Amino acid sequence: MPKRDNHVYAFYKGEEIISIGTKKELAKNINLKMNTITYYVSNAYKERCEKESKYNTERIEVIDIGED
Repeated sequence: MPKRDNHVYAFYKGEEIISIGTKKELAKNINLKMNTITYYVSNAYKERCEKESKYNTERIEVIDIGED
């Protein structure tokens, strides 16, 4: 049986909160693939953003805010 991801995430674009929900809910609400949401949560994405520019005010950030 697959592991259920019941974590709740906050999806930000810059300083504006766009949506809150599980990865599946975020993907549906924002019209993105779940793999894209998973990538935004990953360390690889965070490291890439740090290398590109710390002054990018429109950066997308997805923060784990706990379990459902």
